[in-house]
Amino acid sequence: MEENIIKYLLKNKNFNTAMEFALKKHNGQKRLEGTPYIFHPVRTYHILSNIFKENGSQAFIILNAALLHDTIEDTKTTGIELSKNFDEEIRQIVEELTNPKEITHSKKGAYLAEKLLKISDNALTIKLADRLDNISNLEILSINKKNRYLSQTKQILKSIENSRFTDSKQDYLLTKLYDKIETYEPNIYNYKERDL
Repeated sequence: MEENIIKYLLKNKNFNTAMEFALKKHNGQKRLEGTPYIFHPVRTYHILSNIFKENGSQAFIILNAALLHDTIEDTKTTGIELSKNFDEEIRQIVEELTNPKEITHSKKGAYLAEKLLKISDNALTIKLADRLDNISNLEILSINKKNRYLSQTKQILKSIENSRFTDSKQDYLLTKLYDKIETYEPNIYNYKERDL
């Protein structure tokens, strides 16, 4: 699937620059499961493209930023480099999504739970899709790492649910995240039953 999406994006004038940039920056990187790292931003893009069916400027910005969302955090890309190649709003979103390198795995859940209350709506939407893709591949992790990631995700979702207004697209992603968590932990709190 990912290879077909990459081919499509490379031919699409709205996304080919971001796709080429992300391919170059993530070249040679691998995910824990051994797949090319670029598959992750492509899957994040794909999740969001199913939500943003319209072709407006918000969709353009979010979908391009999704392809680039890990370039600063996981490569040697700088914000200045993104500014030279992309819209300023895309750079800003990618910087919002970038976590400081000094955040340890044990503190990441608390850090993100607080951070996601402050970032822009566009960045939050991408982060939820990013988290949905990441949580979809937990089978390869040890029990301890899987449990830590699930715990972090639940902490993040609870923080958003308790302290931030979300739009319909974000609510859809939150529901998908809870559904995915439930595949690992049956009978958890059901997001769909909360008071909206």
